[in-house]
Amino acid sequence: MLHIKRRIQSSYVVAVVMLFSIQVMVGKWVDERGEPLRIGQFALPESQQAVPLISFGQNILDKGDLLGIVDVAWLKGTQKSFSELIPSLIYGVTNEISVLVELPFALKFQSEQAVSRGVKDLLLQVEGVVFAPEKASTIDEITLVANIEFPTGTLTEEPLTGMGTLNFFFGFTASYTGPEWYYFISSGMTLTTTRKKTKFGNEFLYQCGISKNISYRANKWLFNWMIELNGAYAQRDKISGLIDCNTGGNVLLLGPSLWFSTQRFLMQGGISGVVFEHLFGTQHKNKYFVAAAVGCKF
Repeated sequence: MLHIKRRIQSSYVVAVVMLFSIQVMVGKWVDERGEPLRIGQFALPESQQAVPLISFGQNILDKGDLLGIVDVAWLKGTQKSFSELIPSLIYGVTNEISVLVELPFALKFQSEQAVSRGVKDLLLQVEGVVFAPEKASTIDEITLVANIEFPTGTLTEEPLTGMGTLNFFFGFTASYTGPEWYYFISSGMTLTTTRKKTKFGNEFLYQCGISKNISYRANKWLFNWMIELNGAYAQRDKISGLIDCNTGGNVLLLGPSLWFSTQRFLMQGGISGVVFEHLFGTQHKNKYFVAAAVGCKF
């Protein structure tokens, strides 16, 4: 009986050690309520956790949270330069649905000698979680994204600051978040509408990225790096019923960014270079894209 009892005790100790080791390997650190501890990517609430800098979506907040963000973006190319200011508000309608309102401003759009400035098209977006299985230490999530662009920009200046019609976007995102790593894929398309026989080309997006926690302090701050791959394929425009052969094409950007956030504030910035480009007809090439953002939770 003594030998049997010792074997049972030894087996129990081995089982506990194995369980502990598995928890260390997969990061299953939970509190007494079964919720993730504030470690790594989860050091702060959801609104303050790292999200993509360039890619769309993944803006799910806790119910009642309001996040204000101001982005500055600059696309540089051969004989062209486009800089814009993008203020936006994101509100958590529920824990699974968020609404985003965005009104970009063209600070300086320049193509060769032509220069324009002003309000761009207003964007209203809804994003909802459609798949998020319950897990103790990680988050697997799929969201659907839909938005409408309203024609608040102008078609009377070159380069254009608006498209002159309602445009509709539909897409999805899929992501994994653990204490150390966060990665995602996303894809979507913008469907443009016709006005006076003019229709700008539909656009298709394909994106992915990976992020790792650099350091954190629970309930205090979070510091991450991220690498994003952003692709966009645009069809040719049709102007007054005629196809413009010098529009549309495929562009692929790749680059790093850094994320820092606290309980209320966030900062993000990065640069992406063109790694592949095939533009239709004769068009000026793109070189690189720089973006930065600051935000505050109200």
